[in-house]
Amino acid sequence: MRHKIYTLSLFAILLVVGTSCSDHTHEEGGHQHEEAGHDDHGNEEEAHDDHEEKEDEVHLLQKQMDVMDIQLGGFKSVNLSTTIKSNGRLELPPQNKASLSALIGGRVKSIAVKEGDAVRKGEIIAYLENPQFITMQREYFEAKSNYELLRIDFNRKAKLFEQKVTSAKEFQRVETAFKNAEAAYKATEATLTMLDVSMSANTGNILSALPVKSPISGFVRLVEINIGTYVEPQTEMFEIVDNDHIHIDLMVYEKDIDKISVDQKVVFSLATHAEKVFEGRVFAVGKAFERDTKAVKVHAEITSKPDGLLPGMFVDARIVTREAIAVQAVPNDAIIRESGLSYIFVRTNAEGHDAHEGHDHGDAHEGHDHGDAHAGHDHGEESHDEHDHEEESHEGHDHRDDAHSGHDHGDVAHEGHGHDDDHEGHAHAENGEHGEGEFTFKKIEVNTGATDIGFTEVVPAQWLPKNPEIVIKGAYYLQAEMKKGEGGHGHHH
Repeated sequence: MRHKIYTLSLFAILLVVGTSCSDHTHEEGGHQHEEAGHDDHGNEEEAHDDHEEKEDEVHLLQKQMDVMDIQLGGFKSVNLSTTIKSNGRLELPPQNKASLSALIGGRVKSIAVKEGDAVRKGEIIAYLENPQFITMQREYFEAKSNYELLRIDFNRKAKLFEQKVTSAKEFQRVETAFKNAEAAYKATEATLTMLDVSMSANTGNILSALPVKSPISGFVRLVEINIGTYVEPQTEMFEIVDNDHIHIDLMVYEKDIDKISVDQKVVFSLATHAEKVFEGRVFAVGKAFERDTKAVKVHAEITSKPDGLLPGMFVDARIVTREAIAVQAVPNDAIIRESGLSYIFVRTNAEGHDAHEGHDHGDAHEGHDHGDAHAGHDHGEESHDEHDHEEESHEGHDHRDDAHSGHDHGDVAHEGHGHDDDHEGHAHAENGEHGEGEFTFKKIEVNTGATDIGFTEVVPAQWLPKNPEIVIKGAYYLQAEMKKGEGGHGHHH
């Protein structure tokens, strides 16, 4: 009976111990599950942050670099000046351009020049025939003769009037006739002078044709008449230009007009010959906006005057507002523009740098708690101690063996957390993402300044290491690769 009671007591103790162990194991499992969930959530957040950080990065292999002909370089110190880009035309001031028209009609008798010929001021370039011109000359000579006769009579009567020999009435009549004759003479002379016919040295010869003379020295730009053509009054016959005073008329818009001043240097080229560069200087700035273009005219004289410049030629010009100084610059092809901002691509894994840089190999061990791995082992030892205690009660040898089995299970759990497999998987990920021969570039915002001779001044909007490697050719292709990778995860290969 005592043996039976002892056996029942032992069985109750074992039942309580087994239940306690089961609860402990369940709590540990729940705790591990919570930790695993917490670790998964943390990994998701880290992956999200890592994705955000790499949105402005692009990765290329060496073969891609070769196909796209992407070239790397660095910042250069270049002497650049600040300029305002403008365009316009070569023009002549009004006093250096003349249009010849006929004051009286006539038939073209002869033409002495053709387009492109050089002429001197006062040189006869054509003749017009008109009977009216002959009449005007006759009237001139008649008025001149009458004037001279009445002048003599007036001088004689004036002496007689002083001597009280003639009456005042007679003197006044002679004086009036003389003044009328003088007016008629001067009027006919002025009319012929207006026709550019000088009669001062003419002793009475009447010209049969009206000469047409060049009013300025220069070149014949246009000939609008032919021999035998009847020219109506005020019809344009010739255009003469003096290219010695040719200048540039540039159009500058409102946002830049306050930066323009007299004596600023102008560098320009002809639209048809961009390889030839000429210089000039601003000599006048317009005071009103043009009606159609809403721009102000800026006039510049040409200081280096080559041959072949003609009025009406289109020019591309830059007005220098700041003389050249040494600035940090990159080639124009290195800059991309997006949404009104400017960017360059900078390499983040330098030449010869470890391709695995930035990967902490210690991360492979994160989340593997060696203490947890030994937890089963410790539990097995605790069970072993309890069964040793039962051994003292002469019962439970079989349970001790089960405890040893638990001990072995703990060893298996420990083996399952080995590091060799994790290292192997991590190395595989590294080779897939940042393998040998791969280039990583980051898009960096820059502020741009002066642009000239194929270079643009840049100031990075964020800190960069000393002597960074910059994409100086092919930045457009990197931008295209980045666009292709937008919206997805991973690298843009």
